[in-house]
Amino acid sequence: MGLHIGGLDLADFDTKIQVGQEGGSPGTPIDLESDLALGESTNTIRADLWYQPSRRHRFELSWYDISRRSTDQIDQDIEFGGQTFPVNMTVHTVFDTEIYRISYRYNFLVAERWQVGASVGIHQVDLVASISTTDGSIQEQLDTDAPAPLFGIHGAYAITPSCRMVGSVELLDVQVSGLGGFINDNRLALEFDLFEHVGLGIGWNGFLADVDVNEAGLSGKAEYKYSSWMFYLRGLF
Repeated sequence: MGLHIGGLDLADFDTKIQVGQEGGSPGTPIDLESDLALGESTNTIRADLWYQPSRRHRFELSWYDISRRSTDQIDQDIEFGGQTFPVNMTVHTVFDTEIYRISYRYNFLVAERWQVGASVGIHQVDLVASISTTDGSIQEQLDTDAPAPLFGIHGAYAITPSCRMVGSVELLDVQVSGLGGFINDNRLALEFDLFEHVGLGIGWNGFLADVDVNEAGLSGKAEYKYSSWMFYLRGLF
């Protein structure tokens, strides 16, 4: 059994969202970084727990949360959901994603220094996007969550007995009530064993989500992507 606990240094956010009323106006296309001054970088904590009974089988559980907020004066009328925010109004924006992931990995190719396998699992994404005036007189919120099936491939190569390269590509096809779309999550890292049960990891994570939402009378779409550096401690039990 093992545990990864570390930080994600998230940068290069690109978030586009459009939310209207179901059967009505489609809403204003919004670039959250340029139109609402949402930060293009942030930091968060990620935790991964795994159990590997043999070299071929591995079970994983992951969690992380990305929270971004801004307050800014808008330079255009913005229609979001059932509300219209007039030009020059100061608004508060929230865009939060919380992600849970459980998966099973099977290594179908295993050699002395490398292994390659496939994974299946469930990826749960909780999304909250809201815009409100600073006095709360006008506000609208999109709040949705859905589990999505996860499919992926992964590999590892031992450069030395105490250093290895690991990578994975995971794809999610989201087709559930009120939510549809595509998610891609890619990771590449170097891991170093410091002691028998303790190690370090450093790597890169790229994430892309392109989804459509129809829920609670709201209809919209969102494109959300980022790239990040990962730094984490590894513990083996």
